[in-house]
Amino acid sequence: MHNLDDYLKTLVEDSSLQSYSCLMLDIPNQFTAKILAEISDEDLHKYGKELDAHVTVKYGLHTSNPKDVFDVCENWGKFPIHVTVDNFSLFRNEEFDVLKMEVKSPALVALNKVICDEFEFTDVYTDYIPHVTLAYLKSGMGTKYVKLLNEKFPNFKEIIKSNTLVFNDKEDKETTRTL
Repeated sequence: MHNLDDYLKTLVEDSSLQSYSCLMLDIPNQFTAKILAEISDEDLHKYGKELDAHVTVKYGLHTSNPKDVFDVCENWGKFPIHVTVDNFSLFRNEEFDVLKMEVKSPALVALNKVICDEFEFTDVYTDYIPHVTLAYLKSGMGTKYVKLLNEKFPNFKEIIKSNTLVFNDKEDKETTRTL
């Protein structure tokens, strides 16, 4: 298994990774709006803030057909998905820090497995780490925001349920389906 720094570096350097599709669980944007307001634009990396809140179910899908993916999800049938979002944390690499919130959801992990079993994909990791990305920060700025957000939102914990999936294909065309 590769380490996270290698994975993030690969995402930045390997433009072919942009040619994959992605399935995401939609999270209401008002959930992250107050948190994002605490992040200064001066501290952002060029990728900026993540304004469309979501939890990635699976990135690296070879299919471009959202109907096939949504049909598998619908047949799986365990919607809405409940996710517990808490704990501000980071992914780091040389170029930027990824400010995120951790997600706990047995149903989301199960859906990830169903998608992996049903569709061809390319992935660097074997482990699925569900999270909500908040922002891409300049390298070294992440620790400041983890501390700030933990002080501003002490004991932060939200339970969210969603039955809306978003499929982003290889051409960056977005298709949404509520199940």
